[in-house]
Amino acid sequence: MFVRPEEIADDQGMLFVFSDERIRSFWMLNTITPLDIAFARFDGTIVTVQAMPPRTLETFSSYEPAMFALEMKQGSFARLGIREGDKLLVPAAVFTTSP
Repeated sequence: MFVRPEEIADDQGMLFVFSDERIRSFWMLNTITPLDIAFARFDGTIVTVQAMPPRTLETFSSYEPAMFALEMKQGSFARLGIREGDKLLVPAAVFTTSP
């Protein structure tokens, strides 16, 4: 949350993996770096891509059921051409790894 933009590589992100598909929501209260977020279904299909400004209580929702949320430095998805309808390739190990 308190990571500065210069500490995040342009090709680095954080993948959140949930145990089921449902409407997901994120906020940025203690996050000081603007981020992009992509919500994806179980099959990896991206259902929503949004830009999230830092330090806000605004909620950013998937609007559709999602199992994954991928956060990257803001502008990364546009630079990489990632948009709604694209697919995340999620390694099979994600589904078999225990907490």
